[in-house]
Amino acid sequence: MNPGQTPTTPVLPEFLEYLKAIGPTTVVIAAIITVTGAYLLERNKRKRERKGTRTSVMSALAGEISGVATLCETEYLPDLSAAAKRMSRGLEYNFGPRSSTVNFFPVFEKHVKSLGLLDAPLPAEVSNLYSRLFAMQENMRTMTTPGWELLPRARRQMLLRQWVKNMDALVCDGETLADKLTSPRPRPFRRMWRSIAKRFHKRKTITIDSRSFTTRDDEPKASALLRLANVDPSKYNLVKIKNNRKKKTYHDDNVVDLKNGDTFVTVVDRCSVRS
Repeated sequence: MNPGQTPTTPVLPEFLEYLKAIGPTTVVIAAIITVTGAYLLERNKRKRERKGTRTSVMSALAGEISGVATLCETEYLPDLSAAAKRMSRGLEYNFGPRSSTVNFFPVFEKHVKSLGLLDAPLPAEVSNLYSRLFAMQENMRTMTTPGWELLPRARRQMLLRQWVKNMDALVCDGETLADKLTSPRPRPFRRMWRSIAKRFHKRKTITIDSRSFTTRDDEPKASALLRLANVDPSKYNLVKIKNNRKKKTYHDDNVVDLKNGDTFVTVVDRCSVRS
């Protein structure tokens, strides 16, 4: 020690004694933090994986359902309708050979075990639709078997009329379900915040069927805009006319990305007319 230097208290031994005293506690705390952190990381990882799987399953099912609905509407439904009309006039109709081994629903069969990841009531609606599609597929195969021609004409005519009605409903229900599967997932807290925030939004002026309306909602549902125009959402759809003259159709529960000056027209929902 140099002359005039103030003596210092030796703190190192005391610090070492302190570490010895809290050593077991530190180890326990560190272990708890490590285990908790690992658990939270694993849980978040699984949550992200479930979310990714759910999104991919919904997108794949929507694509398959939309494709099957289009196929039924453009190919099978015209055949059934034509057959029903010909038989009502006392004429026969040849459906031609159809394959009985083609699998039209590979996406559903691949992801059937993942339906539980979807939000209710989507699993029930998807299962219901595919059960009806499988039944309709069997009906179509029945018409190509030799036993079909052995049935009485009145029986065949009645079955055809019923199948036309069922397939018509399948097309409408399939299009509606495909829209639901591709719609954004509902977020209650986000909706609550928007309901509060929209009170401070600027008014937007839009045109529906050449009539002007104002609203503060940035992303209303199509049904809300239809009601604003005094139009029944259960019977009409909303069609947005874009600047390039392209059209985009919104159904009842579809969310509309609204901007000031947007132009809309209302069109009759063909599914409501069929029902």
